[in-house]
Amino acid sequence: MSIRGVAFAATIVALAVTRTQPADAQGTDQAKGALTVNGKTYALAHAAAFVDGSDSRKPIVLVLTDKALPAKALTTGSSLSMERNMNAFSGVAVWLDDKRTIFRAEYYENGDPTATSGLFALKLSSPPGKVLAGTIQATPAAATLKTPIKVDITFSATVK
Repeated sequence: MSIRGVAFAATIVALAVTRTQPADAQGTDQAKGALTVNGKTYALAHAAAFVDGSDSRKPIVLVLTDKALPAKALTTGSSLSMERNMNAFSGVAVWLDDKRTIFRAEYYENGDPTATSGLFALKLSSPPGKVLAGTIQATPAAATLKTPIKVDITFSATVK
């Protein structure tokens, strides 16, 4: 093979490898961390975010789970409830207002939801836009519960 042919083949391979890499350096629609509740720890590796079009406030709902959820199925809070009934998952969901602060939160253990308030702290590292990236950690209040909750998750999710 000529030098020109080798260079062309190397370019094609480099392009193919580049196309398989995530668009975002952290990867999108991924989470890394865990939820510990009732003495059980659930590794959370999946992230999804969507605007709840059925709510007049149009909040962003961020869902961090142990199982991948079909992004097309997540369009409203009701669709999230249906999904947890059909495909029981464990994880955390937070509803963000237009200032990107939590106004509602739930955690799930094998599909069973528990509404919470003041147990999760959100720190976003991404500017407003189509990608939410950051961390969610348990607040000190989570450790004082009768059954303490531990949460430490890093995530990146494209808002649908």
